[in-house]
Parts: sequence; structure tokens; C-alpha cells
Amino acid sequence: MAKAFLMYSKKNIVRLAIRPLKNIAPLWFTRLTRLNLRYERQLAFLVEKNAAHLKQQSADAKRPLFVDCGVNEGFVMNRYTKALPRFSFIGFEIQEELIDRATIANPDAEIRHQAVATADGPVDIYLPRAMGTNFRGGSTTEKGKVTGKNFLEQRSVDGIDLWRFLSDKRHSGYDFVAVKLDVEGTEYRLIDALYARWRDSGEELVDYLLIEFHEDQLPEGRDAHHYDRMLSEMKVHVSRWL
Repeated sequence: MAKAFLMYSKKNIVRLAIRPLKNIAPLWFTRLTRLNLRYERQLAFLVEKNAAHLKQQSADAKRPLFVDCGVNEGFVMNRYTKALPRFSFIGFEIQEELIDRATIANPDAEIRHQAVATADGPVDIYLPRAMGTNFRGGSTTEKGKVTGKNFLEQRSVDGIDLWRFLSDKRHSGYDFVAVKLDVEGTEYRLIDALYARWRDSGEELVDYLLIEFHEDQLPEGRDAHHYDRMLSEMKVHVSRWL
């Protein structure tokens, strides 16, 4: 009990000490926050677990692809590029100021300043003031998710039809596709669209899905089991990201 209290107190002291960096050096703030919360240890465990499954399931693939939807600073993708050297990597990020940093962190990956969406065209995005283990990690295309004093600004970004993008990649020769989907609530609309077009075309575009579900953004009348069933029907192996 005493040890746990001391650890908790130490984390709070560090959190208060680095708080001034939030506005003057936000990228350093997120880095130090990750260290303070021991996020790297949790991340290493998640990457090791998923990489082992991905290596096994893609063993017969000649051209495996990893698509990261929500790259942020690129530190998570960086871990996967090291763990999965056979894979090609493409990442999407909606915050323009992070594109260069993510590219530097992942020089062999293709980093795109786009939002994955259900259709091509401009998409509104909503940025929060809050910082944590990610640089404005709550940035979203979901209107109403970022509210009150936490709302920073609204922007517009180019959106790309995720289904069409994945279909194009399949037809260009990628024979195993893993998708990491951390899009702050938009995952439900994307899964709905993928499922509807799978029903029409029969194309199985995603083999392995690493996903963070934001259940506070579930569409009215739907529950988590509804989306589990849809992904199961599409024969997608699902790993919950957090």
C-alpha cells in the first residue's frame, strides 16, 4: 500500500513539474508524459503481442501491408516498423503539424496528411486543447466529441475513402493487410461502410484489425456486440488496441 502510494505521489509530482511545457513545448510534454506513465512499457507489450500474431498470420504473404490510421507523432508506427521488417507501411494523420515529425520517425513509411473516411472529399476535424501520451490525441472527425473549454479549433482536411483505398491496395498486389484504427469514434462509421460494401462486393480487404473502440461514440441503437459480429462475418482478426 505504501509503495503504491509513493509511486502515485511521484507520478503526480512529475505531472505537475512538466505541466508548464504543455503550452511552450507540447511535443516534449507528450514525451515526458509517456515516460512518467510508463507508457513505453505498455506499448512494448502490445507491439510484441500483435507483431507475433501478425508474423504468424502473414507467413505465406509475399507483400504484407500495415496501414496506420491515426499516426500522430509516429512513435507507435516506429515500433511496428522495427518489429515487422517484411511489411510495407502507410500512415494517415489529420494534424498537419505532425506530418514531418512522423515522417522523420518512419523514413521508410509513406505518411499522408489525410483523414480516413467513408468517401473522398474534404472532412472537418476538431482539435482539443488536451495533451497526454499523444499530441492532441483526441483530435477527431466526430462533431460534438470535443466540447467546452477543451475545444481548440476546427479545420478541414482531405478525406480518403478507406474502402476504396484498401481495395486499390489489394488489387495492386498486397496479399495481407493489417489496419490500426485509432480514430476517436469514427471507427463505427468506417466499419459500417466497410461492411456494407463487403456485402455488395464480397471483397475481404482487412485481415487483421488493431482497434481502439470509443464506446461513448456508439451510434444510437447499436452496441459493441453488433460491431463484433460484423467484423467476424468479414473474417477480420480483431485485436483491441487498448
